[in-house]
Amino acid sequence: MVKSNYIDILKSMSASELEKLEDFLNSPYHNKNSVIIKLFSIVKKYYPEFNSQKLEKGKVYSKLYPGKKFNDQLFRNLISDSIKVFLNFLRIEHLTANKFIFAEALLAEANNRVLDTVFHKTVKTIQEEFFKHGNISSDYFNFKRTVENSLFSFEISKGNQEKTSEFIINLLDYGYYDYIIKLFDKYFDLRLNEYVFNKKYDIDKYEKIFHNIDFKNILAKLKETSDIDYKIFNIFYLIYKCISDLKDDESLYELKNIYKPNFNLFAKGTNVIISNRIESICILKGIHGKNEFIKEEFDIMKFAIENKIHKRENSFIDITRFRNIFNRGLSLGEVDWVENFISSHINELKEEFREDMQYYCKAMLSFHRKNYDESQDNLNKMKLNKFVFNLDYRRLMLMIYYEKSDFVSAKNLIESFKNFIYKNKNVSETRKKNLFRFINDINDLINAKEGNKNSFEELEIRLKKDEKIMNREWLIQKTSEIKY
Repeated sequence: MVKSNYIDILKSMSASELEKLEDFLNSPYHNKNSVIIKLFSIVKKYYPEFNSQKLEKGKVYSKLYPGKKFNDQLFRNLISDSIKVFLNFLRIEHLTANKFIFAEALLAEANNRVLDTVFHKTVKTIQEEFFKHGNISSDYFNFKRTVENSLFSFEISKGNQEKTSEFIINLLDYGYYDYIIKLFDKYFDLRLNEYVFNKKYDIDKYEKIFHNIDFKNILAKLKETSDIDYKIFNIFYLIYKCISDLKDDESLYELKNIYKPNFNLFAKGTNVIISNRIESICILKGIHGKNEFIKEEFDIMKFAIENKIHKRENSFIDITRFRNIFNRGLSLGEVDWVENFISSHINELKEEFREDMQYYCKAMLSFHRKNYDESQDNLNKMKLNKFVFNLDYRRLMLMIYYEKSDFVSAKNLIESFKNFIYKNKNVSETRKKNLFRFINDINDLINAKEGNKNSFEELEIRLKKDEKIMNREWLIQKTSEIKY
């Protein structure tokens, strides 16, 4: 039983959720099987690891049914029934957390049962709770559409067809805005996967939809009717503009200028998504050689952390985002800041990633301090079970070998690194190009150190002219150390 879906579900819960689950199990409305309660009481003592030998199914069974011979089928049925109750608990918890779903259901029931007072009070509650500062999500226009649809249905049920025109118009408008924002959202993810993981999609059909939309007219109409509606739609529109054209720097500056003063409009989860999207745009611009956006990226990262919108409530910080925040701070010389970030936020990562991330951060910090042996020791402790770490590991190890003048190991790594990049379909063409160029640049440095300077002058010229070169500052420093 130590390894089972039953245990996995319990492991996924916080301590407070486990307490709620216990109350749930003890409620006859939700559970009438007393043995399920007894099993839970036995198992919960071993939270959160649940790795005690006392959780072997034979030992658990003997506590549930003292003096009785072990019955595997009976125990399996008990586990299965328990899991069904657990899943029902999770389903209800999710619905409870989404108060709008409850309010929407209450609107429908109040309308069906002709409870006019309840209906109007619920509409008022929704308008006060879900459309105010701090509660707005990407579903904002969908929520408004739902309310308008409920008001339309209410008037129809009263026989007041003549009063419904305004509700119909609003319903159509809000549904249209919601549809566009949903398209923006998935379009962003597709384009990001194209840029980062070299995924190719047929996105022409989506771009044709956007090209046929009169965004100027939509924004003008929204600005005239509601300042909040205008700001919300404009923020999502600007995110779309930024990802659709990485050369459009003006839209990014406009996005930051409208988002940062108005971030408190949004619910925390939505802020996490928006700030992460802005970071991603800055990163992509940096990859494409616009190094001025490195500071813009770090600025939004710090903004997110300072305002506690770098992760969702009761959730983990994304491993890629953690790595990006650390790398960007270190690249800008914010050593004290990144060390504080690691100590304050490492436990916000999923447990399975914490150890590798700590070794990675220690390796990078040691390299930054020119302690190359220590850096290499930390790298060698990494399990490399995440794709992004494979690239980071090889890049840093190559620089360590160069700093230690271990050119034999460096050349061996160069060959295996090239092979890894060439064969890996998840590396975008832009990133492949940058990585191959970085590897060749280090190879030129090694050749120059060994007396062959045929390509060295060309490397120096390229480093001065091309700001897109990966680890450019380090490479410039290394070329300056080589004497003619």
